[in-house]
Amino acid sequence: QVLATHQTVISDVFMSVQGYLAVAMHVPVFKGKEFKGSIAILIQIDKLGKQYFGKIKIRETSNAWLLSENGIEIFCLIKGHTGKSFLDITHNDPSTIELMKKLKKENKGNAISIHEEKSIDGQTEFIEKHITFYRVPLGNTYWTIIISHNEEDIYAALDSFRNRLILIFTFLFIVLIYYFYSLAKVRTLLNEEAKRKETEKTLYESEEKFRTLFETAVEGILIADLKNRKFKYSNPAICQMLGYNEVEFRQLGVEDIHPKESLEHVRAEFEAQAKGEKTLAAGLPCLRKDGSILYVDINTSMAVIDGEECNIGFFTDITERKKSEKDLLESQANITDLVKHTPDGVLIANTDGKHLFANQRMCEMTGYDYEELMNLTIREMTPPDELKKYQEMYDKRLKGEKVPSQYERTLVRKDGKVIPVELRTTTTIWNGAKCSLAFLTDISERKLSEETLKQSQLKYKQLFNDDLTGNFVISLDGTIELCNPAMAKIFGCDSVDELMKSN
Repeated sequence: QVLATHQTVISDVFMSVQGYLAVAMHVPVFKGKEFKGSIAILIQIDKLGKQYFGKIKIRETSNAWLLSENGIEIFCLIKGHTGKSFLDITHNDPSTIELMKKLKKENKGNAISIHEEKSIDGQTEFIEKHITFYRVPLGNTYWTIIISHNEEDIYAALDSFRNRLILIFTFLFIVLIYYFYSLAKVRTLLNEEAKRKETEKTLYESEEKFRTLFETAVEGILIADLKNRKFKYSNPAICQMLGYNEVEFRQLGVEDIHPKESLEHVRAEFEAQAKGEKTLAAGLPCLRKDGSILYVDINTSMAVIDGEECNIGFFTDITERKKSEKDLLESQANITDLVKHTPDGVLIANTDGKHLFANQRMCEMTGYDYEELMNLTIREMTPPDELKKYQEMYDKRLKGEKVPSQYERTLVRKDGKVIPVELRTTTTIWNGAKCSLAFLTDISERKLSEETLKQSQLKYKQLFNDDLTGNFVISLDGTIELCNPAMAKIFGCDSVDELMKSN
């Protein structure tokens, strides 16, 4: 661990070759910034424990000990405990296990656990004690100091002090009763008057704040009687939203501002509020005064106003958002329909390469049906020797780095046949996530034509060069554009290049 971290490391307790229980501490040594090794120090744990734990004053039935991070008793006053596992000593008692969990989570605290044994009527029993612990960080580990007490020891020192306090406080209590009784009547009257004035002031300020918020709120607010479901108050925002004025709202009920198809939902909301629940109705239709439909989110809760249980509804107009969502869905449907019928294969994949969409042409091109394509990744349709190259390009594109957006590559069909394709790709957003959009064209026939042309050109070139008759091509200004070895020989040149330099 020293070699790996170059930090001070402290071991757990162990039996040294010198014959005593000890811990080892390795301190790293550096020359400048270069790590050169470590100095190892062996500490006899009994001496260390006696030096520091000997100063802790404890009663006869109390005990103090030191515990390592791994639960080994580094030092203990009880003979035979040092160097052993705390859990083994207590035979994995549930209270000990719970204490060990607490020691790992907290730096200090209290608990109830067992530690030492006691023989009662010939049977060995564990004694439950109150535990106080404090964790000391030491480089790569930590030690925990633990002190245990019997409950009797804790209260023994307090008994005499408690008795004296009882006498003192009894006397003071009698004196204070008499004194406060004399002031009680006067102070009661003064306090009641002050409280009344303060309550009136607070109530007035609260009403003013509520009125200001109510009148200036951007959201529409309607307050209805929970029992009769009639509107009591309406703010300017809701009047503008639904087209009614404040007087007209007082003549309406909750069910008057909703279409018939949504009334069942509204009644369920009121039943939930009657049980003390807060509710949120998202995208609920409301009827304006002119009969048009307005879509709103309604956040409702219950409150007591003027001594009556009321429903407070906060209305947020989401009509435009609804329209935008509808337009977006229609747009996506149109795009999807267009993609389905494009002559090119279309493939959409997420950042992990998982296919999210493929059109019919893509299925025909690869030989897979749609469900099979959705269970594949582009990696599984790439020849093994080309996988690394295309994976690097794919990762760079998703990171926004500049890579070719159009190139030729190969795909492995379902039947194992490898076909060449021309791929045009870009990044896009699909269902709210960044994805790769690829258009693929099968260029097998074009590749076959190119190969045929290439072979034809090679044959022509071979016939041209092997012809024993001199052949050459010249431009109108006499420049030799092409010639064969036979022509170079006729003119006495050593090579075609030498003749090509002439005119």
